[in-house]
Amino acid sequence: MFVLQSEIKIGAFRFARIAEVELMRSVHHLSATARIRIPASSAIKGNEHILSQNETAKIITLGDPVEIHLGYGRESKLEFKGYVRRINLTEPLEIECEDELYKTRSKTVSFSGQVVQLSDLLQNCGLSIGEAAEFELKNFIADNEPLNDVLQRISSEYGLDVFFDLDGKVYAVYPSLYRTDTVKYGLRKNVIRVEESELTSFLVPYIEPCMIAEITDDAYSERNGKFFVEAVKTTFGCYGARRRISLGIMV
Repeated sequence: MFVLQSEIKIGAFRFARIAEVELMRSVHHLSATARIRIPASSAIKGNEHILSQNETAKIITLGDPVEIHLGYGRESKLEFKGYVRRINLTEPLEIECEDELYKTRSKTVSFSGQVVQLSDLLQNCGLSIGEAAEFELKNFIADNEPLNDVLQRISSEYGLDVFFDLDGKVYAVYPSLYRTDTVKYGLRKNVIRVEESELTSFLVPYIEPCMIAEITDDAYSERNGKFFVEAVKTTFGCYGARRRISLGIMV
């Protein structure tokens, strides 16, 4: 029997009791996001100290680092790494988090419009690069502009997918061209539901944007194919865990 487990660290604290986690990653969004819902009484792992909702809210501050590991039994995987962006004093308490883009919101940059390679511009912004398309930017001007706005301009003006990975590295790539691993899915096996260009699966196998979903159907071979993964929404809670996978072009 598979037993779901979560390991959630916010700031210096690890939480044992979580009502729900919702994660969203997409090549079409600058940031990956996480929503953590903590019940009225939560426990900090280690000493299992029970906290009230007010106590929990007080030990969490904006900008606190966040790590979320999810899995079954003793096997878990890092699913999100970022920072607390907003605390909603609701019931249950809701913590909104954002990946490395959070740190770009408080940083400003300036560029004079000289011809520059995209990779050089990103490095001049103080960013670590995972992958950058090869081309020159001409007349790109920024006057003490927030870095997140600069990244949005690069995406919209040059038609690039701009996003961060779990290590905080930035990617500015042509749509659907940057690809990583292949994950296999069998209809009526590890696929729960198929709806047009989306499929719903369990937490395992792990998948993220830029991977390739290889789909097979033993009954109808014409449904077989490999598809670029554009987005993954992961939900985790007492009811179970699911991934909703948005498929792009066939590759």
